[in-house]
This record gives sequence, structure tokens and C-alpha cells, in this order.
Amino acid sequence: MVGLFIGSFNPPTLAHLKICLKLKKRFSRIFFIPVNTKNKNLVSMHHRINMLMIYKRKYPFLDIDNIMENYSYFDYRILNLLKKKYGNIKIIIGSDTLDNLDKFDNKDYLLDNYNFIVIERDISAKNIIMQKYQKYIKHFEIVNYHLDISSTRARELIKNNKSTKNILDEEIKNYIINNCLYF
Repeated sequence: MVGLFIGSFNPPTLAHLKICLKLKKRFSRIFFIPVNTKNKNLVSMHHRINMLMIYKRKYPFLDIDNIMENYSYFDYRILNLLKKKYGNIKIIIGSDTLDNLDKFDNKDYLLDNYNFIVIERDISAKNIIMQKYQKYIKHFEIVNYHLDISSTRARELIKNNKSTKNILDEEIKNYIINNCLYF
């Protein structure tokens, strides 16, 4: 089985890596799927993929799929393409993304046909599932893994020239500095 870790990775943090390490035994491979959306203030896909490549080089079970370079939306059609490409998949998302699944096109198709591992964040995944997706409860597995690390926090620290120790991998931090990102 392949895990598809979907997110902005703007920038990829140590939390993203630790989640992958925690889930490693469940999957033959985990692919980072960086989204490409006009709704967020993201650095270019090029930079986010280059930063994710640092993790890929260090951990052979990690990989990157850049399918989103060609799309500005993420929905069931993208997942269908990824399922066709990789076969047996599970989608790894944070509870913040879970809270927005009901805004996806054809959400019922999405929820009927895919299984999700939800990483508990600031928002209670269990409450979201019970309030919005109770009909699909069998399609969700919640992994409690609270880390006080976020890409938003990393960007704030970088912008204010403060330490990102324990938040960013040193190579990723150097990449950000060398490419003048998030300043």
C-alpha cells in the first residue's frame, strides 16, 4: 500500500517528516503531494519540491509526485489519477484539511471511494467526522500526533529572523535562506 501525503509543504517541516516516520511501517512508500492552488500564498511548486527532495534523499521510502504542477485544484479527479498510477492507496491529511473535504467537488464520490489517515491537529478530527462525515466513518483512521510545529509558524520565525531549530530540517532552512524565501 502507498500513502499519499497531501499538503502545501510551505515549507516542509519536521512535523511532516515525523508523521511520515510514524506511518512508515504501514506503507511501502509515502509520496508527498504538494498542492498547487491560487487560494494560498505559496512559494512556487519548484521551491517546495526542491525542499521535499531533501527528505527524499535522506529517507528512501519517501518520494514526491508533482502531479499538481499541472492543476490548480485538488479533487477526486486527481485522486483517481493517483490511484490509477499507484494502485492501493491511502490519503494522509491533517484535520484542518479534513474540515474542508465537504467543499471538494463530488465529495460523496471522494468519501465513498477513498480511505484517509487523518493526523490530529488543532481541530478535533473525531468531532469533524461525527459532525460532517458520520456516514463515512469507516473511511477514516485518526492518528493522534500533536506537534507544536506548523509551516505557518516556520514562516513567521523566518520572516522575523528567529531560530527554527526543532521546526525545520537544517538543510531546508539553508535552502530557504539561500533562495530568499518567506522574507
